[in-house]
Amino acid sequence: MLRYIKIGEIFCFKFDDHTYQFGRIMAKVIFYIGEIFDYASNQPVIREEDIRSARRLIVIPLDAYSLFGRRTEGEWRIISHQENYTPECTEDL
Repeated sequence: MLRYIKIGEIFCFKFDDHTYQFGRIMAKVIFYIGEIFDYASNQPVIREEDIRSARRLIVIPLDAYSLFGRRTEGEWRIISHQENYTPECTEDL
C-alpha cells in the first residue's frame, strides 16, 4: 500500500473519540510531507469544497509506514486523492 501513496492524497486521523482531523500529502523527499487542515468532522468524510476552504494549520513530516501501513500511531487512513494537486504557499517551509 505504501508504494501507492501519491502527492495529493487526502487522509484523516482520529483526533479523539468523536473527532476526525484531515490533511493532505504535499511532497515526498526521503519521507512524506503532509499538511493538516483546520477542518474537523465527526465522520471520516471531507468534501472537495471543505478542502478548498480549509486553511493549513501545520506542515509535518509523516512516517507513512507507521501511520498508514502498520497503523501503530492511531487510526490514520487515506480517504481520497486530489487530482492535479500542486502545493501552494510553500516558500516559508
